[in-house]
Amino acid sequence: MDFSKYFESHIEMGTLSKATLIDDKGRAWDARSPLLRAQFGLSDSLGDITIRLIQIAGCIRIDAGKRAVHIAFNPKTVSPVAIGGLLYFVHDQHLHKHHDLVFCLSLLEDVATTARVVEIYTSIKSAANRLQFLSEEHRRGKQKRFESKLLALDRAERIPGFSHLLEAWRKSDAAYDQKTIMPILNSALRDRYCLIGPSYRGNGFAIVEMGSGYRIPLPDFATRTPGLELSAIPDAGYADWLAATYSRVMKLGRPLFEDVAAHIFFPDTGLVQRRYKRLLLPWLGQSGQRLLLSVSSSM
Repeated sequence: MDFSKYFESHIEMGTLSKATLIDDKGRAWDARSPLLRAQFGLSDSLGDITIRLIQIAGCIRIDAGKRAVHIAFNPKTVSPVAIGGLLYFVHDQHLHKHHDLVFCLSLLEDVATTARVVEIYTSIKSAANRLQFLSEEHRRGKQKRFESKLLALDRAERIPGFSHLLEAWRKSDAAYDQKTIMPILNSALRDRYCLIGPSYRGNGFAIVEMGSGYRIPLPDFATRTPGLELSAIPDAGYADWLAATYSRVMKLGRPLFEDVAAHIFFPDTGLVQRRYKRLLLPWLGQSGQRLLLSVSSSM
């Protein structure tokens, strides 16, 4: 969407207030102030200068309305000090106390007037964590957040729960029987499981069922996941990485045992490190659909 026209139209309609710019030193400015233009040597520039300052100078633009606070930034250039300034501004304006407000992030990564699809959060803490995460991800460059080491399958035979699942998989010829499997998942594996099936959209994966044994810093996440597209989980990079592994296991048609180290993004906490051993088992459901069961030793 056209960033400048979007905000100008909403300001005219009264749904957004006058824009504020947080600069790379954490200072808040009226986005239309002549002093702001002078500060960055843009006194002679015509039109909206905030896009240029977001793209090049690491600034953040804030448009606070009655229902939403729109935050625009470039994750490649945003200043860590500007992120701190954003939090100060939100608290100074008491925006964090308005429980009916949502915080919308607009990502401007290219030197243009277009913004990527808006991400919406219900708290400034979640929005700021996401902003910080995207900024750090660009700084890390190609450093891997997710790593796995293939382990010999016979090592899984020595772990209670894993060995029972492997035995059930072999005896059933990979036919998924919930009555046989669930007691193992509930008891020996303490509900640390995720059953994956094909996406209802016809491409990718969806969560069929998830146990409550995972340490996930999202309230009631396990009870809300049935039917959730894998691509819809908060960390898109983690979802893509999981999908690639799931595809490989389903293609091979045999179990996979791995040692995993992952840095996973959660809206309320930012990056969280998890290390766990994971067993993946491909199954066939009662109606012939392909399923995958992921279980872990701890997470």
